[in-house]
Amino acid sequence: GSTAYVLTEQPEDGSLGDYWLWNATTGEHFHQYSSYCPLQSVGSVFNADNIWANVQRREEPALVTFNFNSTSNWKPFFTAKYPNPGLSSVQRETMQYKPPDGQFAETLQDKVEMVVMKKIEESRRWVTRWNRKLYCLQLRQWVPELSMS
Repeated sequence: GSTAYVLTEQPEDGSLGDYWLWNATTGEHFHQYSSYCPLQSVGSVFNADNIWANVQRREEPALVTFNFNSTSNWKPFFTAKYPNPGLSSVQRETMQYKPPDGQFAETLQDKVEMVVMKKIEESRRWVTRWNRKLYCLQLRQWVPELSMS
C-alpha cells in the first residue's frame, strides 16, 4: 500500500552516495540495494526546499539514481522560473503539553485491573479468591514488561 519512507545519505567510508531508506512508522531501515527492502517504488522525494518527481524509467529503489541535480532523472517542482515561496509549516514551533492527570491515570489503572481480573475469573472453572494487594502489585510489574515485548 501507500507509505512514506525517509531517505538518508550516510557515507560509510567518507564518500557520498550511500543511501538508506527508513520506514517512518516502524523505524526499520534498509540499504538502497537491499533485497529485503519492502519499498517497491520511489515516485517522489521532498525536503524543506523542494519536491522532486522521479522521471527515470525505473522506480525500484535499487535502480533509482538519487542525484536530484540531474533533471533527466528528477523533475523539480520549484525552479528559477517558479521559486519556492518559502512555505511555512502547519506544525507549531513548540508543542504545549498538559501535565498528566494523576486521578485519571489511577482510575484507568483500576479499570484495567478489574478487566484483567474478570477475564481470569471467566477463564477458570473455580472461584478465584484474590489477594488484591499482592495481585495488583504483580500486575503493575508485568504490564511494563509486556508492553516492551
